[in-house]
Amino acid sequence: MRKNKIFLLVILLLLFYFNSISQVPNIFGGKIGYGFIMPHSPDMRYFIEKRITQFNVNIGFQTVGKKTWQQDWGFPELGVGFYYANLGNPTVLGCSKAAYFYFDMPILSDNFFALSFYVGLGMSHLSKIFNYQTNITNIAIGTHFNIYANVNLEAQLRMKKFIYFADFGITHYSNGGSKKPNLGLNVIALSLGMKYKAVNFAKNKGMSSNFSPHYDIQILQTITARAAGFSVSQKSMLVVGLSADYGRYLSNKSRIGAGLEFLYDANAIRYFEVDNEYNSTNLDYFSTGVHVSYSAVIGNVQFTFQQLFFLYQKYNFYKHWQRYGFRLLIGDNMVLGAALSAYYFQALFIEPSFGFRFGT
Repeated sequence: MRKNKIFLLVILLLLFYFNSISQVPNIFGGKIGYGFIMPHSPDMRYFIEKRITQFNVNIGFQTVGKKTWQQDWGFPELGVGFYYANLGNPTVLGCSKAAYFYFDMPILSDNFFALSFYVGLGMSHLSKIFNYQTNITNIAIGTHFNIYANVNLEAQLRMKKFIYFADFGITHYSNGGSKKPNLGLNVIALSLGMKYKAVNFAKNKGMSSNFSPHYDIQILQTITARAAGFSVSQKSMLVVGLSADYGRYLSNKSRIGAGLEFLYDANAIRYFEVDNEYNSTNLDYFSTGVHVSYSAVIGNVQFTFQQLFFLYQKYNFYKHWQRYGFRLLIGDNMVLGAALSAYYFQALFIEPSFGFRFGT
């Protein structure tokens, strides 16, 4: 009962999104997909059985260029979606339900055909997780609630208000390393679907999107927790980070940057114990390094990728990893965000962040 209430709350928050932007939904669609779980770890072959069937329902609206970023990104579709998949093994993996925001950006477009890039991000609930008594085979998922992330390439055939499409892409589930086990699941699928646009819109191309190169400095503090990867019984421990990023805006759509990283990870004590070093101090739990970054800029939201390299680290953890996330710019100086730190396909931890921005 509790999980149903939480999931209902997520759906209500997604629907509230439309009210917050004063936009009436005018696009309604759905699709059915067929795919498989990609076994990115050899241990996963024991519970991957059948192919996966998945269903999506989307409610959205067509941007028409009322803001300059909408013109810069080719008048994308925005909205919310709801997802269901059977995951191919009801005993071990169960099924997945998800609620998410989506962004559908055209790459090529005319009156009859379009090629677009579709991104969905939200929360999922998986019915079956690891349990050391009843479900020890499921070493991929350790929590019921997980991040839902979906990326697709979509080909559309437009017939007035009806749009028929096919897409191909990947869906990812992960709890960000908050609890073990967390190999995560990656579903590769091909889908067929249809959209209905209630109204035909004339695009507003009268707004200016002039750009002059400029820079800013973003300083972010992160506080989170993660469980080190030795045992599913280990509790999550404190991780605190500080990041300073100098960035240059190349256009209204993109920003590149570089900066410094400082990290305190209380899990370091477990690595020292494995190496039979029991005399460590809190200073030994610090790491320092650098990063390079790229951000896609959509209005006051930045979707950011960073590659991190740690130059000093006394304990035996990864020396480099990636960070995928978003940042919301509030006014001229405030920044709120969240990111997933991952070693390629392996999630390490989720980092909520807050901080300040300086520049022009």
